[in-house]
Amino acid sequence: MDNGTLKCSFRDSPKEQTWAKLFALTLFWLLLPSCYSTQQAWYQGQRLLFRDNVDDVITNPTTDQAIRQKLNVVADIVKFAQNLGLNAEDAYQHYVDTKNGPVSFLVQASHPDKFESVTWWFPFVGSVPYLGFFHQDDREELANELMDEGYDVARPSAQAFSSLGWFEDPIYTGMLRGSDGDLAELFLHELVHRTVWISGNARMNESLAEFVGRRLALKYLNERKLPEEIVRLKAYHSAHQQLIEWVKSLRSELENLYGDEQVSRDEKLRRKAQIIQEHKLHKWPFLDGQPLHQLQKRDWNNAWIQGFSLYYEDLDEWEKIFHCLKTKDEIAFLKKVEQSATNKTKVSDLRQSFCAVSS
Repeated sequence: MDNGTLKCSFRDSPKEQTWAKLFALTLFWLLLPSCYSTQQAWYQGQRLLFRDNVDDVITNPTTDQAIRQKLNVVADIVKFAQNLGLNAEDAYQHYVDTKNGPVSFLVQASHPDKFESVTWWFPFVGSVPYLGFFHQDDREELANELMDEGYDVARPSAQAFSSLGWFEDPIYTGMLRGSDGDLAELFLHELVHRTVWISGNARMNESLAEFVGRRLALKYLNERKLPEEIVRLKAYHSAHQQLIEWVKSLRSELENLYGDEQVSRDEKLRRKAQIIQEHKLHKWPFLDGQPLHQLQKRDWNNAWIQGFSLYYEDLDEWEKIFHCLKTKDEIAFLKKVEQSATNKTKVSDLRQSFCAVSS
């Protein structure tokens, strides 16, 4: 990365680039983005060369039975979302076989001595604290550059992404992992993004989609009379809440350290490493063999903590807001948030506003 500019190179063969080139150029003129956006649009276009209509894949006798079953579930979830009022127009009508790999390889970065993420700006989307790549080598190149510049870096993989309604999002093989409840949460989360997006407010967008996606997934499972899936999903949410509390505790202790002006930067970094290790060894909430225990091995640096907080730290705030609005309609709730939020709004600001009115 040179002065915020990403290098541009293309890894697909010339034989696969005709339609991809048209797609990338169209997106370039629509959004006037960076070289990064043009590059990723190029790869997206190349992948869409090989998309198939979902109905054709389902009826094809050579389709793997597990894929057929999951595509039927996704079609049912999309129909459920449309009936509720989510923007599912033209979404998930095509399938792209990606051999079960991640849909996208992400990179996130943060200053090592404060919780301040590196961000990138795009038209319509606004500032975002992550970038996604179709090729892992491209992600690794940027991640290594950011590390060389001294940032904490996280390298998660994305199971899904949304074009926010600008294009016909396909289903990738990697999106079909998990049970019916997992599929419901995943696709409903992405369809919330297509319905409501607060430009430049990634934390609000991601945590809002996570909160509403979880609620709607449970509604979907209830309507489809899948009580065992409801029990399993609620148990996972309960365990995940323990992880959220653990991250909050770690973040709070690190924030106190970073805010101490009497401590030098080098000493802060030394103590930071000690605090993280202490939390991993002595405060980790899961035993060996329990779900989520494997996350203890993660390098919980500032970038990983920021990325986790983006999605999950505000879930309890959203729960309070939903209660204060005295509604059972998640779509009306989304519209209310959309009308009230800007790129500067924090979820806690909405809680204070909505809950003050209702008290």
